[in-house]
Amino acid sequence: MTAGLKKIIRRMARPLVRLTDGLREPNFIGSEHIHGLDSIHGICRSATLIARPGNDGKGSITFGEKVWLGEDVEIEINHDQTIVIGADTSLQNGCVIRGDVTIGAHCTFARNVMAMSTQHHFRDMPAWLIRDQDRAYTAAHSKSDPAAGIFIEEDCWFGAGSAVMPGTYIGRGAIIGANTVVTRDIAPYEVHGGTPNRRLSIRLPFAPPAKIDAKNDDNLPYFYRGFRLTQAELAQSRKIGVIGASQSIRLVLKGGGDTVTIYGKCQPQIGTMRIAVNGQECAEKPNAAKEFSWTVPVSKVINGQIPAALREYTVVDILSDASVQDFGIAEAHIC
Repeated sequence: MTAGLKKIIRRMARPLVRLTDGLREPNFIGSEHIHGLDSIHGICRSATLIARPGNDGKGSITFGEKVWLGEDVEIEINHDQTIVIGADTSLQNGCVIRGDVTIGAHCTFARNVMAMSTQHHFRDMPAWLIRDQDRAYTAAHSKSDPAAGIFIEEDCWFGAGSAVMPGTYIGRGAIIGANTVVTRDIAPYEVHGGTPNRRLSIRLPFAPPAKIDAKNDDNLPYFYRGFRLTQAELAQSRKIGVIGASQSIRLVLKGGGDTVTIYGKCQPQIGTMRIAVNGQECAEKPNAAKEFSWTVPVSKVINGQIPAALREYTVVDILSDASVQDFGIAEAHIC
């Protein structure tokens, strides 16, 4: 047996860490700033998680339920950076996530995908060594640059060897081909490839209607973020006429109109719901009733809060300040 074959067999035989095994050092640094490890699906022992927050302790890494991390995955934050990886997302072998990165639920990362909000500095003082320019930048900027953050919405698929550059937004349902370098934003449900990325096709036409209904499969893309959309979950929540939701959700409707009306159901006394339309908070609904109907005004888009790919639509965000066990949206429409 050749040495190369022996190495491959050894790698394949590495055990997987599951909840029953516990999580073992030395692959974890700053574990007190890493949250959600008790609810992940699995993590290979060669994965490395590093959390080095600043003196204020604000940096963190957070995992949703049933996240999968493969061999040699690296996830790292420094200073006030934040990484969030949503439920049911999988990162296959060799993926690297660093900096300020948000990844939505149900995303699939093939091998060796990279998403980094940080980069080397070679233009600041071009006669200097790159490492010296990096050190000078770090010394002058104690906080992360918000504009460099990466935001990846739910249900995205990244092909092997693809890379996401700082400051990019990737819309819901996007497909990124193998070896693609993402340097510009991607709209929802587009298929991109190349270096730099360009649109090749679409999964479906993203055209939010004026009314969305929990019973209509064609409306599912517009229950945009934070909803329980697996077929098993839908089968349960639709029995009572809603799509189940988390504490933070986003709906996307047709642009224009004066008001948005939202119908839903929840357990009584769940706490205050805050509603924002187009990035501007417009209402608070304390102690929502078991069945509720809310009508809120439509405001102008605040560009800093809404990604460019969504600015032509009406974007509704609902955030609860309490843990929501049973909460769902039945319908929303704009008038």
